[in-house]
Amino acid sequence: MQVVVCFPTVNAARGATATERWHARGYQVAVWVEGDFAAPPADLVIRAKNYPGYWGATNYVARAAVASGADVVVCIGDDMDPDPTLLAEEIGRQFIDHFPGGLGVMQPTGDPMDGTTRICGSPWLGAAWVRQAYRGAGPLWPEYRHYYGDEELLNVAKRHKLLWQRPDITHWHHHWCRNDRAREPIQPYQKANSDRWWKHDQAIFVRRKAAAFPCSDLLELA
Repeated sequence: MQVVVCFPTVNAARGATATERWHARGYQVAVWVEGDFAAPPADLVIRAKNYPGYWGATNYVARAAVASGADVVVCIGDDMDPDPTLLAEEIGRQFIDHFPGGLGVMQPTGDPMDGTTRICGSPWLGAAWVRQAYRGAGPLWPEYRHYYGDEELLNVAKRHKLLWQRPDITHWHHHWCRNDRAREPIQPYQKANSDRWWKHDQAIFVRRKAAAFPCSDLLELA
């Protein structure tokens, strides 16, 4: 059972901390970094010249991880922690038991942060989903830059009846907008992303939702 956690990072300290924490729970780690950025000690490092945003980068890394043999990929931000009670292989086995062919989306919802149940903010994706979602162009819709891709994923997975929400599993998100002691200060690049891309991505989501998420059907494999 190979479970690979995937994320892009432009923050050396957060990337290294995330890599250490997820490695300690039995995950392999795959990261996307830009140019000559100092990559964390991940198992798979994807370097590219221009950052395509969170969704484009994560889409690419997830596909590369599956091509390298991953059974399940977990798409996170570099400010998220793994579940503290179960190891990667234990959760991975549960995932495959629930989705025997690997075609499914599982979202841990144990973090009480507002909105956790309304999105797939740290989804577990089976290799079959990675290969088949969005007519084979998935596993995520890459048109979004930094926001709303997680809300679309929840809607699309529900439409296919392939969504499993798990309140018994927690991916704690050290997000700057939390209202508890785990809140971290917003980073300058996060503020810049919000100012530039929030309304852009929101408009894409509104348009795509109204059109029933075009091109979100699954690729039929021979």
